[in-house]
Amino acid sequence: MTSQKPNNFLSINLGAIAENFGILQKTVGPHCQVGAVVKADCYRLGADRIVPVLEQAGCDFFYVGSPDEALFVRTLTDKPIGMLNGPSQGREDALIAANIMPVLQSLADIESWLSRDAPAMIHFDTGMNRLGLRADETTILCDRIATDPAYQAFAMRVPVIMSHLACGDDVDDPLNKDQRERFAAIADHFPAAQKSLANSFGIFCGDDFHFNQVRPGMALYGLNPQPGYDNPMTHVVSYHARILQIATAQPDETAGYGATHAFSRETLTATISTGYKDGFLRTLGNSGAVYINGHACPIVGRISMDLTIIDIGHLRKIGDDAMPSVGDYAELLGPHQSADTLALAAGTIGYEILTALGNGSPKIYID
Repeated sequence: MTSQKPNNFLSINLGAIAENFGILQKTVGPHCQVGAVVKADCYRLGADRIVPVLEQAGCDFFYVGSPDEALFVRTLTDKPIGMLNGPSQGREDALIAANIMPVLQSLADIESWLSRDAPAMIHFDTGMNRLGLRADETTILCDRIATDPAYQAFAMRVPVIMSHLACGDDVDDPLNKDQRERFAAIADHFPAAQKSLANSFGIFCGDDFHFNQVRPGMALYGLNPQPGYDNPMTHVVSYHARILQIATAQPDETAGYGATHAFSRETLTATISTGYKDGFLRTLGNSGAVYINGHACPIVGRISMDLTIIDIGHLRKIGDDAMPSVGDYAELLGPHQSADTLALAAGTIGYEILTALGNGSPKIYID
């Protein structure tokens, strides 16, 4: 960092991302490919820095969401790229020229792609009801593959078929087994294709869900793919905000907009330089905490656009080493508080924390 301190910043441990890729590859074994999901700019963490690290760690397949993401990631790697949200009308030629594989989502998509001399993946909906061929379309497609030479040839050149678990975060949910069985039945019609069902959660549902390709996203970036159990992944992202002011609030005074917190006693507060414009979610007001010198400090009052008030009065009792000064940093995300823990306080999920937090803030990469 330079001597000019930023008001807030994200630090991203690239080595930890590489380590997480290795953990996932070891979990699924050498005969299963780990295709990294790098959509949304690697969950807003910076694809330009992360994609090369993943490739160096051994990743040889990448997934993105949109054409713009696909074409940008193509500038970073020559490995295969799958575009999850379907073919983009009017941009097919540019995608084919860049060797981007769209994921076909319907019979109409497949019919429009039959005549193209370019690979494409197929998504089958086995219970998510979001994207992919529904059961009736799947039956029609499988019948055509059995009887129509054009469809037979197409099926043989499909590189990957995929589906997506709706309840992978709950290992015991019976829908997981149902989806796996439906997907396995579909897979019989595509003997030459790789089969991909499991996302980060699905990887930890068991070996039966791995097939021969998995698609982790959140686990690569340190979120916990095993809710209710210790996180097997290495911590990746930290977020810090500078203390702008330390002040004393009197009994019966209030904090922040709407006066939603009243002080019952004389209280020492600190105002830190982050708020909802930075992705520090407004729902954390009066419920979340940040850490100063390793000690939890509760948020008091509502989160403002670029300011947050915290209670630091208890730090005096701990000792001088615990007390901060103006200009010191508070840890909002880091070794003492994971994105999953912060998400719990905000009433959301770790995905939203990562894709929102530090919006526009400087990023510091740890190599």
